[in-house]
Amino acid sequence: MERRVTTGQLRIAVGSGRLPVVVLQHGSGGMAANTDLWEREFNAMGVSTFALDGFTGRGLMQVNTDQALLGRLNFILDIYRSLDVLAKHPRVDPQRIMLVEQIGCRVRCVHSVLS
Repeated sequence: MERRVTTGQLRIAVGSGRLPVVVLQHGSGGMAANTDLWEREFNAMGVSTFALDGFTGRGLMQVNTDQALLGRLNFILDIYRSLDVLAKHPRVDPQRIMLVEQIGCRVRCVHSVLS
């Protein structure tokens, strides 16, 4: 069985103790150019960010042209796995993790996660 790795980048905001985190989930176009902008905006508010990359570890860049390359369930599984890891991180407040889904140039707040 081939092992697939989901990766991401955790940017911890300036502050002490456990901080809130926004998980940035890319859409079918892959990591958006505006991800860095959102990371800086949230970090400036004292909110850490985790940019979840569900494509690189699977050898994908995007699935815009062929959605069958990666089913939506994979995104959901990636999100839950990242939430599990983040909730155990010593600088993350597991009661204040929020998921934001990036769709094209729009951003949609999906939900807050309470552990």
